[in-house]
Amino acid sequence: GLQRCADSSELRTVLAAMASKIVECSQQLKGQEIGNALYGLQRCTDSPELRALLAAIAPKINQCSEAFKQQEISSAFYGLQRCADSTELRSVLAALAPKIIQCPETLTGQAIGNALYGLQRCADSTELRAVLAAMAPKIVECSDSFKAKEVDMALRGLRSCGDSPELRAIFTALVPKITDGSEPLNQRRLHGELAALQQRVDSPDLQGIVAALQSKITETGGCGRDRRISVENLPPGWSVHTHEGKTFYYHADHGSQWKPITESLPDGWSAHTDKGKTYYHHPQ
Repeated sequence: GLQRCADSSELRTVLAAMASKIVECSQQLKGQEIGNALYGLQRCTDSPELRALLAAIAPKINQCSEAFKQQEISSAFYGLQRCADSTELRSVLAALAPKIIQCPETLTGQAIGNALYGLQRCADSTELRAVLAAMAPKIVECSDSFKAKEVDMALRGLRSCGDSPELRAIFTALVPKITDGSEPLNQRRLHGELAALQQRVDSPDLQGIVAALQSKITETGGCGRDRRISVENLPPGWSVHTHEGKTFYYHADHGSQWKPITESLPDGWSAHTDKGKTYYHHPQ
């Protein structure tokens, strides 16, 4: 019932009281009860009271003997979306990771999108990597082609997770879910996520998901038609974007420019713009 409650002194009083009651509770909590409890925290920002509640519920997750259903996995992680990285949050992640592995159901695209979205404030850690490692095979098993909203939520949740083999496995697993999707992706919604990925492109894992996103991104024109943005002729590392109806080109090392990039430059050469003029540079 707290899912619409913003941070306040009154809310913190409730969280503090609930943390004590959870500690005192001698009953084993069920998966649905844990999922509901964490789901209700979705608007709760970092506070001593929230951390106390997370610390209280982590052992209850460990003690839960029943397998979590996919809806309970989805709800539990979705509720963590505003929880700042902390020892208490990491203890909850550590307790939830085995529940993902033990889940007997195939996770839907919506459940995966919701779960990954809840990780958006998690810093790189052993506990986070355990969650990502558990999620990757669940994404592979998923038979859904992800909808645009599910792709957006998944990438938003992963944006701050830090680089790791486990994160790259997630990206690899997401590629076919994106490429097989029937819905075009909206560049305006995914601009921040795509730009963040492009700045980290240094492996086939990341190149694969960037290429998948670029092939799907569309911009809706003023007449309501979808215009697919072509990236076929761009040199490696370059991507095409639009801003206020104008097209520009972006490279993580060379920045942005309005002039089209139509062919690859010789090794060592790079193109730059200054005051609307393009020039070429070689370090030697």
